[in-house]
Amino acid sequence: MTLTFDQATYADLLMEMTPKVIETEAEYEKVLVEAEYYSMKEVSPTEVLTHILEASYFTAADLVGLLGSSDVVSEVLEGKQAITKVQAQILGDRFKVSPSLFID
Repeated sequence: MTLTFDQATYADLLMEMTPKVIETEAEYEKVLVEAEYYSMKEVSPTEVLTHILEASYFTAADLVGLLGSSDVVSEVLEGKQAITKVQAQILGDRFKVSPSLFID
């Protein structure tokens, strides 16, 4: 699997803008301007799931016990089948994230 974000761009962003607490209105305004340059694109639930799998070193085989069968897992990861609300809840519980990440 390939990573779903550009590490070089992220590294450049971190070098330019070290994460810190925003304490003044001026700092807030500066962050808003930066957000225009580094806005995130919309991602599909499948892309979110793929990223979470990569980040947590899970494989498609690890999802079989959560989502049902290897056929279901394959179709979900290939974008051929949408993640159901029940599956989204299961994934959210497993990966400790909001189930809404997995719903279009």
